[in-house]
Amino acid sequence: PLGVIAIIYESRPNVTSDAAALALKAGSACILRGGSIAQRSCAAIAHVLADAVEARAVVEAALKHQGPVYMRFGRLAVETIFDKDSFTFEIGKAQRLCEGTDITIVSTGLTTSICLEAVKLLGNSGVSARLLNMASIKPIDKEQIILAAKDTGCILTVEEHNIIGGLGSAVAEVVCENYPCPVLRHGIYDSFGKSGKATDLLIDFGFTPEVVAEKAKQAMTLKK
Repeated sequence: PLGVIAIIYESRPNVTSDAAALALKAGSACILRGGSIAQRSCAAIAHVLADAVEARAVVEAALKHQGPVYMRFGRLAVETIFDKDSFTFEIGKAQRLCEGTDITIVSTGLTTSICLEAVKLLGNSGVSARLLNMASIKPIDKEQIILAAKDTGCILTVEEHNIIGGLGSAVAEVVCENYPCPVLRHGIYDSFGKSGKATDLLIDFGFTPEVVAEKAKQAMTLKK
């Protein structure tokens, strides 16, 4: 479940460090710099964060970006994926966490740690899976998506979000326009949310390594 939304508006050249701290504490945040909200909203960029290291890096990138930035944080504690001393973040660029030739899994947010475990399960069954962590939903890393379509021939997207209008839709748009291949979307299947413990809800909605691995195999059957 998400926390609160922080709207930070700064007309001055630089957003304050206090604003950045608030953004990190919020469940999700929108940092706006310069101009009016109406003027800037159509140029907004959107990010979903996988761990604390990535969250801090994205906030720092947002402070330097001219325009509105939306960041989606989860309240559930997740494992640290990235090394804080070596991790670098660039708006619009994905991180390739695993190499693979049979299928590409594109994940975002807390599902990335789940997908890392799914890749291990797939490897145990002889499936070679590439994993892309896609923190930037807008702008999205078209280059990595097109390369994945060419190299692996099918893609599975995994997101803790409605499959309509999220990561899956964005990836499908890139694939359809540039290098068509099967894209299977795994996420919330346009249903109402539920109340409960976050860990229980993840299982209920199919966000487990086992389910992701099965979805990947299902996507592979769509190859011609």
